[in-house]
Amino acid sequence: MMERRGRTMDRIKHCPILGLVVLAFRVLGLGPSRSVAADIAILDSHRTRAYFEIFYNQCDLNTQDPNAMGPLEYRRYWGGWEYVLQEMTAADAIGGYDVVNDDFITRVLARSGYKVLILSNNVALSSSQMDAIKKWVASGGHLLASFGTGYEAEVESPEDIDFSKPKKNELQVLWQDPSSKLVTTGSLGMVPPEPGSYPPGSVEPMITRLEGPTAKICEYYDPAGGICPWYFYEYRLLTGYGDLANMLVGRSVNHPGVYAHFAFANNLAIFDPNDIWPDTEYDKPLPAIVASAYRKGLAVYYAFAPGFIVGLEYDVSGHCATDPNYPVEPEAAGLQNDLTWANNHWAGRTPDLRALMKSTIDYLLNTP
Repeated sequence: MMERRGRTMDRIKHCPILGLVVLAFRVLGLGPSRSVAADIAILDSHRTRAYFEIFYNQCDLNTQDPNAMGPLEYRRYWGGWEYVLQEMTAADAIGGYDVVNDDFITRVLARSGYKVLILSNNVALSSSQMDAIKKWVASGGHLLASFGTGYEAEVESPEDIDFSKPKKNELQVLWQDPSSKLVTTGSLGMVPPEPGSYPPGSVEPMITRLEGPTAKICEYYDPAGGICPWYFYEYRLLTGYGDLANMLVGRSVNHPGVYAHFAFANNLAIFDPNDIWPDTEYDKPLPAIVASAYRKGLAVYYAFAPGFIVGLEYDVSGHCATDPNYPVEPEAAGLQNDLTWANNHWAGRTPDLRALMKSTIDYLLNTP
């Protein structure tokens, strides 16, 4: 690889025009940056980052979310997925991955050769991006998208439309969800929680089928023995999420395209054994993980954001100085102290979530 790169540089030295072309391609994100061994691409979208910059404050104690990181809040979503990809690369479970940008999606994805594309809460995709992704899946690509991706969001002013009102039903059709409005479990009107309980609308994923995208959870959780934690066998529960989720169109627990449903955290005895917290008064099935074939391709959608919790645990974006969840950990991105509760109150929250994410990546990478 290094030798080929050297030959390319020699050609550029003797051909200034070629050098300008290569430089232009790299500036536009169109150049030959694809890793030889990488079959996986993850989108780091400037459009989505700009959306987060508009709608999320940065370390503002006078807001409902004082620990939000502004545009870096988006980094917590896709950065959590990148952390999992780094773990898989280090364990030789995958050959590597590449981070791609917006221009890559519209101009290069179709001929790139990637097998898997990961989208994490990309709520601000353009119509051309969604068209490109849809065509790529139709031609055989495998898409893994999570919470918020491809859905519309409410706007507060006409200026926000470019970021929050993409073309309807472009990506949802890939995982057979006809919804065209971003709706979360936080809108269910749950009674206010008791002190110390989960916030309104917080859900946990319950695995309903241990196959397909969920088949190897236990193997990735425990590579030596292939054994999941005790609560998984008793409840089919992946703990550690405890946040909001998208409300997809209702599907039964036995629906062939559904691999997990949600249970509201306040309703689960494992979290509230003495039944002290008020239960959520909503009993319709809420799909958590769905998979669907689309022409020659395949799409898996997570209606929740495990990558976000991973991003918090490993502090991929850094954090606000006033964030009580990091009482010792410095504000800079990435862990500078041991991952312990004394330093970081997210410590130990994601092992089974990361096992789920790895299982789905494995499934999409190795499914014809």
